[in-house]
Amino acid sequence: MRSEKLRHRPIPRNRAVPLPLTIKCTDGNVVNDITGTFNVNIVDSPPVFTALPATGSNIFDGLKHATETLHTFSVTDSDDTVSCSARAPENALFEVVAGVAPRFTVNVRMGVTLRAANGPYVINVDCSDGDNNVTATFTQPVIDTPPTFVSGIP
Repeated sequence: MRSEKLRHRPIPRNRAVPLPLTIKCTDGNVVNDITGTFNVNIVDSPPVFTALPATGSNIFDGLKHATETLHTFSVTDSDDTVSCSARAPENALFEVVAGVAPRFTVNVRMGVTLRAANGPYVINVDCSDGDNNVTATFTQPVIDTPPTFVSGIP
């Protein structure tokens, strides 16, 4: 019995399906050659959001002196690395930060001022695996900061 190396070509990712795959086996005697053709369906599924609610918990308005995490969610893809970001113009106020895969966080950027009168803020989160793009919407309610009362001043 004789062994040969397998000869193959990479399968193009964006090829129309089904993709015909022809396999030929030989023992060196053409009388014994066997050829078979199979149709292979190549599927590249889009990323999937998990645990990103439609609406976040209330936060107070005003200047944010530090980055504030609003929510943590996951995006999975069976065969690709995923990147996510907040879409403009919301990305001036909010950011999507990658954590340990497949986790991401939606954060308020440090140094921004959120105003209850402008809210709720609708944040479009875009994720891509390089071939497929998906979007989810996250609404962040912002409420007025209660006034501070100082007593004992004449």
